[in-house]
Amino acid sequence: MFEGISMASVGNPLRGAIYSAQPRYTALSPIRRACLWTYIFAFCFDFKGDAGGSAIQYLYLGIAFLAFACYLLTGNFSRTYPGLRWITGYWWLYLAITLITVFVGTITSTLQVFPDTYARVIIPFLLLGISLIFCGQLEARGTDPQEILTPLLVAGFATSLWHFFYGLRYGGGSGEGVIDMNDMRYQILGPASPFLIAYGLVGLLSRPKITPAPVIALCISAAIIILSVTRTFIITGVVCIAVLAIYMLRESKYAPDIGRRLMNRCMVLVAVGVVVIGIVIIIRPNTFETWTGRISSNNGSVEDTTYLMRMSEVWWDWKAISSNPQYLLTGKGIGALYNHDQSFQHLLGKGITLMDFPMFYPADCTWSYAFYSGGLIFGTMMLGILVIPVFYVGRSIYFRESKNDPRLAYIKLITLVSILAYDTIINTSAPLNDRMVGVLMGFLVGLAYWRTKPTRA
Repeated sequence: MFEGISMASVGNPLRGAIYSAQPRYTALSPIRRACLWTYIFAFCFDFKGDAGGSAIQYLYLGIAFLAFACYLLTGNFSRTYPGLRWITGYWWLYLAITLITVFVGTITSTLQVFPDTYARVIIPFLLLGISLIFCGQLEARGTDPQEILTPLLVAGFATSLWHFFYGLRYGGGSGEGVIDMNDMRYQILGPASPFLIAYGLVGLLSRPKITPAPVIALCISAAIIILSVTRTFIITGVVCIAVLAIYMLRESKYAPDIGRRLMNRCMVLVAVGVVVIGIVIIIRPNTFETWTGRISSNNGSVEDTTYLMRMSEVWWDWKAISSNPQYLLTGKGIGALYNHDQSFQHLLGKGITLMDFPMFYPADCTWSYAFYSGGLIFGTMMLGILVIPVFYVGRSIYFRESKNDPRLAYIKLITLVSILAYDTIINTSAPLNDRMVGVLMGFLVGLAYWRTKPTRA
């Protein structure tokens, strides 16, 4: 199954003479590779636990920290590439500011943030920062970036399947063995779905040769997304395909046959779609009726139900910070309690109830929570980690800075499309609320800054 994601095949779109002319990278030692894989897989089988966390989730966190510490103990701390060093420092500065803000706010009683809620929310952000350091050390030692992409892909497959089957088992049902997909649609969607969609589309549409891994990634992620009836991923797919179309249009100057290849791949994409539809119909025959209802019906609400529920959260956040200049500039702190504006309740259809209890974690809208917790200043810093790398790696791809290293160019394209895929879902979800996304995003951002002239072995 994973033949297409081996060290030799995933990042080797052009075999033979071109590969032999690529710069040589330093191979990871078995111990360092074991530390890397252990760290990435630490949250592969994570789940939504109790409010205070469960013992096994703390075990996952301990394994991740231990793997990272063991890697650092295997050699001297190396000086990283300036671009990667800058973005790592930028994110750790943000983490330090969140801690200082909460500490000062607690002492002065100007913020209603509790140490336990702050610790719970900040863990994915912390893992993102640790992954950046991890990635920086790998880059500084001239490691092949494929050494990172391969475990990310395997972990992406594993965590997607885990969330799907875990959701089927524990996400809902009548208690009589009857599976209610409406109850489980939020459980079966794994944190790596945007990454797998991006990887699948890049591998299927832009590579000279089709390998099994992108096709499998696209089939698994698309089937789960369709079963979950998540409309946001329509935008994700459109954005990913549009970016790849622009990329291939530019590359057509250097590869005249790219147009014919794109038409052939579109036919393959249609075939993949047929396979996915077949899988979905077998699992849940009424899926497309549910999709039709989600798209064309407001369920009795004045406007789209999802839109109204998101706006109730956004409006509550805005009223909370706009009432005080300090909150408007610096926010109410990571882990601060918030709610939904109940004035939107009368706009919702019969039987649809807004949540009316305090929450402390990012729930439905990333950018709204960013400004609520960090204000205009620190909220912009938080969103910067999702935007700045896009411009950096996009510029690198546009100017073909890795033209002498096809593998690195391929990985950077995957990185660009993957980060954009996560950016498309921040209006209606909070991907950084998931610990696995923190790990994934840290490495994706790090790969965006991977230097184009690697150290030779």
